[in-house]
Amino acid sequence: MAGNNRNNISQLRTPYSQQLADNDAKRQRLLKVRKKRFYMIVSVFAVLTIFFGVQIFQAHHNLQNIQAQTVQKQTKLKHVKAKNKQLNQQVKLLNDDTYLEKIIRQKYFYAKSGETVYNFTNQSQDK
Repeated sequence: MAGNNRNNISQLRTPYSQQLADNDAKRQRLLKVRKKRFYMIVSVFAVLTIFFGVQIFQAHHNLQNIQAQTVQKQTKLKHVKAKNKQLNQQVKLLNDDTYLEKIIRQKYFYAKSGETVYNFTNQSQDK
């Protein structure tokens, strides 16, 4: 009997019920459009966030590489400055005649006329 009751029910097609049905249909379309717009905005925001996130990550990585190179170059600069200072001191010493004469005598066994050069070697005898 329950199945027979359903067939006996009919809807009224009054202007008021038609207006309610139309309003409901408009509301459903409006919700669908808003939902679609929301998903579009969220997807654009997600794409932009990912894009700029990758850019920030790459910039941070490049910054770290540049800082590492800067530290290496500063260390190399310190070594070069120390070497330059040492070479400048040697140049000053080579401009001194007494030091130059001493070096020539030691390295090349140079002697003035009338001088005799004796070479002593230090050898230890182990018994």
